[in-house]
Amino acid sequence: MVIHAVNIAGASTVARAERVIVAVKIAILVLFVGVGAAGVSSERLAPAQWSSPVSVIAGVIANTAEDVADPARVLTRAY
Repeated sequence: MVIHAVNIAGASTVARAERVIVAVKIAILVLFVGVGAAGVSSERLAPAQWSSPVSVIAGVIANTAEDVADPARVLTRAY
């Protein structure tokens, strides 16, 4: 009902409403980024804490098992 009324009010009203809606969405996203960034431990970002590239690649290969037609054959070759 509100959307219908805004639409009838004209293009400039729709544009203003869209700006408000986008501003609210951006504010919510910024809030999520802020909360997420506050929970990051800088110690865990140190290169010494990183997993080896081999284990990362093995994890990616394992995650594709559901998407592969013949996982027993294809994943064995991938590893």
